[in-house]
Amino acid sequence: MKIPETIHKWNIYHFLKLLLINLMIVGSLFFILTYSSSNIISTYTEQDYRFMMERAGERIDDQFNHIFNDLRRLGSQVRFDERLVSDDHNERFDALHQLLIYSNVVDGGFIYTEEETIDSPIFQNNIRLETISDDIERVNSSRLSKSETISSNHLIEYIIPLHDDDSQVHLFIDLERNDTFASFFSTLEFTDNHFITLIDEVGRVLYENNQLTIDHPEDYLDQISDSIDLNLTEQTFHEIEQDDEDAFYVIHQQMRQTDWQLVLMMPKEVPSDVLSELNRALIPIFSLLALLLLIFVTYSSYRNAKPFNKLLTAITRISEGDYTHRIEVDQHPNKLSQVNNRFNIMVQELEEYKQDVVHKTEQLNQQKNFLDRIINNSPNIIYTMDQNGVYTMVNKPFAALYNLTPDELLGKTEMDVSHDKRRAYYFSKLNRSIMQSGEEVESEEKFVRPNGEVLWFHVSKQPIKGQANHSTQLLCVATDITEIKQQADYIHYQAHHDELTSLPNRKQFKETIRELIDSSDQNNHYFALMFLDLDRFKYVNDTFGHDAGDALLIEAAERLRKVVGDAHYAFRFGGDEFTILMTNTTDRQEVSEKAKEVLQILTEPYYFEEHKFIVTASIGISLYPKDSQSVNDLTKYADMAMYQAKQQGKNTFRFYTHDLQTEIANEERLEMDLYQAKERNELFVEYQPIHRMTDHKVIGIESFLRWQHNKLGLISPAEFIPIANKTGLIHQFGLDAFQETIQTIKDMNAKRTEPIYAHVNFSETQLLSDFLVDHLSHILNIHAFDPHLVMIEISELTLNRNHRKLKRILQDIKSLGCHIAIDDFGSSYASLNMIKRLPIDQIKMNASFIDLVLEDEEDDDGMLEKVFKMANKLNVKIVVDGIETEEQYQFIQEKDCYSLQGYLFSQTMTKEDLEQSY
Repeated sequence: MKIPETIHKWNIYHFLKLLLINLMIVGSLFFILTYSSSNIISTYTEQDYRFMMERAGERIDDQFNHIFNDLRRLGSQVRFDERLVSDDHNERFDALHQLLIYSNVVDGGFIYTEEETIDSPIFQNNIRLETISDDIERVNSSRLSKSETISSNHLIEYIIPLHDDDSQVHLFIDLERNDTFASFFSTLEFTDNHFITLIDEVGRVLYENNQLTIDHPEDYLDQISDSIDLNLTEQTFHEIEQDDEDAFYVIHQQMRQTDWQLVLMMPKEVPSDVLSELNRALIPIFSLLALLLLIFVTYSSYRNAKPFNKLLTAITRISEGDYTHRIEVDQHPNKLSQVNNRFNIMVQELEEYKQDVVHKTEQLNQQKNFLDRIINNSPNIIYTMDQNGVYTMVNKPFAALYNLTPDELLGKTEMDVSHDKRRAYYFSKLNRSIMQSGEEVESEEKFVRPNGEVLWFHVSKQPIKGQANHSTQLLCVATDITEIKQQADYIHYQAHHDELTSLPNRKQFKETIRELIDSSDQNNHYFALMFLDLDRFKYVNDTFGHDAGDALLIEAAERLRKVVGDAHYAFRFGGDEFTILMTNTTDRQEVSEKAKEVLQILTEPYYFEEHKFIVTASIGISLYPKDSQSVNDLTKYADMAMYQAKQQGKNTFRFYTHDLQTEIANEERLEMDLYQAKERNELFVEYQPIHRMTDHKVIGIESFLRWQHNKLGLISPAEFIPIANKTGLIHQFGLDAFQETIQTIKDMNAKRTEPIYAHVNFSETQLLSDFLVDHLSHILNIHAFDPHLVMIEISELTLNRNHRKLKRILQDIKSLGCHIAIDDFGSSYASLNMIKRLPIDQIKMNASFIDLVLEDEEDDDGMLEKVFKMANKLNVKIVVDGIETEEQYQFIQEKDCYSLQGYLFSQTMTKEDLEQSY
């Protein structure tokens, strides 16, 4: 804004200010005078009306007192009038009639006795005695009150008991129509606009005369009734107001000789009229006074402002750059002249200072332009900001981070331009603390551009203090280290991730699990570790090649990544082993559900070129901190549980328990002892006969490998056979048992006319050996044993898991002349169609399968019948094994069964016992 405009506005403001002050003075005088006169007139009017209403009230009270005295004299006369108590009805009637004719106060009446009511034919003002109440109260003394015997407005009843104590006279006065009272109340109308009412001792209205000229008088009458004090004994005067327009004077007092109240009311009208006239007279006077004051103030303001306007004009010229202007000094010395002289000296000094400033400004501009070119052409980011975070200087590289120019960024804060408000708020606090501390800080900071590009900078921030430490700013110089960071991140990624599957590797696994343990200790968050191994990876790798194996690992890793999602972690531990860390959980049910989900997704078909194959997995699980708080122990325990899952049939999971550790320790001990079992002659063979169904003759003998430990005693085959399979000892043990069985059966057959079949069990590990057929052929040749008397028994589970390779091996065994039997049929739900495609001669059905049929009453052995029919159709014989009860035996007799085996017929026995018994 220019100085002349400021001066002009100041003059107008000064004039309006003086005018406002004078108007306030005049208005205040007008208000004081009006208010004072209003109070004086209102006070005088109130006193005048109060005096007039008090006199009216006293006059009413005196006149009522005379009337009440007349009534009492009338009552005394009536009470002892013998005619009114005469036994002659007509005489009493005449007496009452005369009383009403000669009384100018009473308007009607009747004589009441218990036998009859005598009323008079002369009634003033049309009073109807037909409405007499049936219930008339008996009185002991004369009483004047509002009529209760006859229900009529403004009707007063005067009851006089007669001296015979049996009769009483009821006299009635109509306050509204009685001539005496009408003339009496008419004398009280001292104004045209008034209200008079008479109220008895219980608040009932006896008489009222309403001359108020208002629209709704009932609102005021209700307020008057609420303000009446029935217990008042003195005359009371007060004012009431209904709203801002209507107000009234009210006086009420108690009437003598009664408990009645008299109320008088009239409006406050006269003061308002007087005040209106007064205001009409005062307004012109004060308007003229205000005009004169305005003229005087205007002239005084102009005269006083003239010398100041000269000074303001000079200031205006200087503000516009004219330093040659001087103020003409008045010859008469005064304070204003001294100010003008001092102003001229100051202007001279300013002119000299301006020339010096212009010269130095040119030099600073040259230096600034040179510095701007250096800063803007620097590859580094450079900027300064004040204590409020406002940018005071920025170079082009820094402004380009926000897609702005330096001019667009100046004057703004990081909160204004950053899309990450949380980051901006954090750095605003950090920058302020650096300026307060006065120390230089170096750090590495990440910056995300609006397009999502991530940049890294090495940042140096240094506070720069101004004079007296009042203008501290922050200088920031940042060097782009994004490429160096990316190279370091890539090296770190390569060191912590598997090259083939891109999953985190074993090294990252150990770092992550250590971080989880630290976090769990601080936040009480627990986790579960899954150790996973692909069950048939070696088969795929050997059968389809390493490319297929790599493709399988990549696909399995992708499926695991999908299953764990963002909440958990998946790692490639090495080879076909993976690990999963489930965070924030130790709930076995939740971990079990996740393990099932992993198994399900891994068993889905894999495709490589034209090949399709199925791979399952085994999972071991350990829990932190329940199982251990050590990284190595948690991993070891999960690995142990995984191997246990493999032994349970694969494609399953198992949790680690301390019992499992003991079990594995025992298993390791048994494994060590099993290596020495043959040398110690602890292994031996037991036999159990197989009986033909029709004649119960022994037609076969099944051999079983047993281990009699020198310290632990007899070891169950369920314990040492899996160990023998795992260690490979089963191959030698199995061939030794086969050779001993062949020799035993050969010796027995030499004494029999009908030969016995040798039933020998082979495990999955033995059957899948590439040299099994050759070893069998060699043993049979050495012992000159007929291969047609050999029955090789394989488990149904083995049949299900290795169908393709097993078919080739079984065909090779059949080519030797041996027979094939499926053991424990029904335990793994083998398909009869699968049996049809394999060279199977017998089905050994366990008796537990028969128990299921016996327990299921609704089945009615329909399923078992289908098995027998299908076997008969395939020309496959059925052997029922494990018969232990007569009920099982009775049931199977009705079926098309070839042979029987079980403890019901014979226990297992040694070679010596077998030769003695058979």
